[in-house]
Amino acid sequence: MNPDWPLFTLKNDLINNILAYASDINQCARHITTQIREIIGTRIVALCERNHNGSYQFLAACPERKGELFKQDEIARLVECAGQFERATLIEQGKGEAGYWLLKLDLQQSFAVPLQVGGESVGLLLLLDLMDAPGSRHILEALQDISGILSLVLKNSYLYRNMEELVEQRTRQLQESEMRSQIILQTAMDGFWCVDAKGQLIEVNDAYCEMSGFARNELIGLDIAQLDITQTPKEIEANVRNILAGKRLRFETTHRQKNGDMLAVEINAQLRPDSENKEIIVFLRDITERKRTETALIEALAHYRTLIDTIPDLIWLKDLNGVYLSCNRTFERFFGAREADILGKTDYDFVDADLADFFRAHDQNALYEGRPCINEESVTFAEDGYHCLLETIKTPVYDAHGVPIGVLGIARDITERKQAENSLKESEKRYKSAQRLGKVGNWEYNIATQTFWGSDQAKSIYGFDPESKDFTVDQVESCILERERVHQALEDLIERGIPYNLEFEIHPISGPPSRIIRSIAEVERDAAGNALKIDGVIQDISQQKKAENEKLELERQLRQSQKMEAVGQLAGGVAHDFNNMLSVIQGYTEMALEELDPTLPLYHAMQQIYKASLHSADITRQLLAFARKQTIAPKVVDLNETIEGTLKMLRRLIGENIALHWLPGANLWPIKIDPTQIDQILANLCVNARDAIGGIGNISVETKNIFLDNTYSHSFPGFSPGDYVRISVSDNGCGIPKEILPRIFEPFFTTKLVGEGTGLGLATVYGAVRQNEGFINAYSEPGKGTTFTLYLPRFTDITKITNLNTEEQVVGGNETILLVENEEAILKMTTILLGRLGYTVIAATTPEEAISLVENSDQKIDLLLTDLIMPEMNGRELAERILSLRPEIRYFFMSGYTANIIADQGVLDQGVSFLQKPFTKKELAEKIRDVLK
Repeated sequence: MNPDWPLFTLKNDLINNILAYASDINQCARHITTQIREIIGTRIVALCERNHNGSYQFLAACPERKGELFKQDEIARLVECAGQFERATLIEQGKGEAGYWLLKLDLQQSFAVPLQVGGESVGLLLLLDLMDAPGSRHILEALQDISGILSLVLKNSYLYRNMEELVEQRTRQLQESEMRSQIILQTAMDGFWCVDAKGQLIEVNDAYCEMSGFARNELIGLDIAQLDITQTPKEIEANVRNILAGKRLRFETTHRQKNGDMLAVEINAQLRPDSENKEIIVFLRDITERKRTETALIEALAHYRTLIDTIPDLIWLKDLNGVYLSCNRTFERFFGAREADILGKTDYDFVDADLADFFRAHDQNALYEGRPCINEESVTFAEDGYHCLLETIKTPVYDAHGVPIGVLGIARDITERKQAENSLKESEKRYKSAQRLGKVGNWEYNIATQTFWGSDQAKSIYGFDPESKDFTVDQVESCILERERVHQALEDLIERGIPYNLEFEIHPISGPPSRIIRSIAEVERDAAGNALKIDGVIQDISQQKKAENEKLELERQLRQSQKMEAVGQLAGGVAHDFNNMLSVIQGYTEMALEELDPTLPLYHAMQQIYKASLHSADITRQLLAFARKQTIAPKVVDLNETIEGTLKMLRRLIGENIALHWLPGANLWPIKIDPTQIDQILANLCVNARDAIGGIGNISVETKNIFLDNTYSHSFPGFSPGDYVRISVSDNGCGIPKEILPRIFEPFFTTKLVGEGTGLGLATVYGAVRQNEGFINAYSEPGKGTTFTLYLPRFTDITKITNLNTEEQVVGGNETILLVENEEAILKMTTILLGRLGYTVIAATTPEEAISLVENSDQKIDLLLTDLIMPEMNGRELAERILSLRPEIRYFFMSGYTANIIADQGVLDQGVSFLQKPFTKKELAEKIRDVLK
């Protein structure tokens, strides 16, 4: 057989199949694959169509059962490789990528024939597992010819099928679009009309029916003019002509609703595209609410503008470059220009450069901080020249995306507020000053919240720092000694309305160890009578109490003085009468003794009576001396000479075990006194000193000129200012207990046993001193000794000393002195003296307090002035302790004992600075300057 004959036959059959099955590509593919397999010796023939995405779609295979083979991944990979050939190609097993997949599928030589039209791949023909390999060349040639025809078949089929699908798709889309349009028109919230060329409604949707209140059948056929009440028929006719001419119109108008109400609508009208210029479509939007909103917004804006312009504060808005965007009426006054003239300009157009720079800097600061910033600025209004202080708040303004777009400014005139604040501060300052000067503080206790508040002075009274936040109920109560009494008083105030007015002692947490305060409080109640708050005041009455105690002491001293005076008057009267009786007794006794026989027992009895009368006369003379009524012969004397004349007698009185030291003062002033009284005074004082020593000891007698000033006389009642000659008699005996000291000058008061004395010794001394217008003072420490100091007035030719209150000029200083004295009266007097001399005084009543002050204070101390004899430790020990802490401090001692007696006791070294009590202001000033020089 001619080998080309079967191929020729195949070509003819292919053409017939194309004509017969062109409309059904799948049936056509089945016939083609069958014919090719019958003509060409191959096991499988398959036809695949190329999709638009480049993949291959299996159409048919022969035998048909082999179609399942093309569901495998290996066949798909083989088709993918074969599809890359540009012409018919023989694939050999194991050669190339396509040959690899043949091997995987266990297929022999195969043909791949790409199907192309105009260079476009439209499919692939596969002849798998050829049975006649030698005839492969002829087969390839035949297949090359067949591929062109087959490619056209696939291409035409693809186009035919796509055209049908496209027509069907377009038809379906058009139907869906029309349906959606109808649905949209009928379900739209906006109204819809379709109007003919005459302006009559031919179609409406449900939305417009609902908007207008008319039914659809009522609207169809109506003229627009029957619904539009804003436009005239001519205006409506003109609109229709314009739309038919191709214009699109958009405007607002008002329609009539069926119930007669007005309906504001927005009209959008245009020519219907498919109507051949005969129909108009109109969309109607109900803008009634929008119109109401716009009206309300306009009114709100007007209200807002009125509000902004009415506000007395300055309000403005700038952009990032400082250009004004808006401002209110008050701000217009500041620049003296209308808002229209301000907008678009900057501060530099209205104020000087310095002030404009100031404004601009604070604008930038607000933008930099990203928050409202406050500053104060002093300005002058350009409109009327009003000058004021403004408090300005500048706030950055942002857009919806958080980007800064400008600065909002609000400025308030705070001139009056500042004046009020200053007045309030001044008032508060006066209030605090009044509290401080009056030592009065106020406090509040909120019963509901259980919170406590106290003023600065209240805190100070309790020893707290006024700036401290720590001032609680517990802290206050910890300072109160009588807590239970205070609590009970507050309960009585709250529960029973009993007035609260207490005095009690507190121990402040700092400052003085104790204070006496008066606390007064009242309750604030609500309308129902429930206690809400306690308001109270406290006053530091320590000084007042101290003054009251001093007053009581002065009254006691006055009563003592009056008592002594009364006792003296009584003693004088009794002594006078008793002397008369003694004269009678002594006269008759002497006469009886002259007549009696000395050997008779009665004679001896009469002698004892006579001796008793003489002794009674001595007692009477002592009483008269105390009463200052004994007969005296005063004359001007030199006290040193008078005392020196009695020393021998005094040494015999005190005995050899006791050393008598005589310390005469230089250039002693003259005094006027009966010399025998000096003898009497010294004898009584030395005998008492001898008895107090009771063994070996020392007695010192010292004289000195002294001036007593007003301060000293005020501190010690009974003293008068002036010049005096002082006599000091000191011993180192057992001393006098404090409870006995006030009574030592009373007649017949004695601590001696019965038979050891009458107790008139010190009474006699007291009477003699007072009879000569002098004063006496006793200073004693139990176990340390006693000093009696007598002051006898200086005698001058002037009958009356004038201006006794004039003090000698003394030299003071500005140093700081630590004063230590356990006698409160002397501490107070000395503090006053030092203050008047210009010194700063730190006072302490005990050595331990003085040491604590030095340890806990950094204040400079120049001088330590301390009493030498004190209960806790003596002055020398205190000085040693102080100097160990502050070696640079100078010091000197003071005492009621004379320096010699103290030195003899070993308490004070010879040559150490010392000042004897009592001392004058001049003596104190001179001693301080001498120590500090």
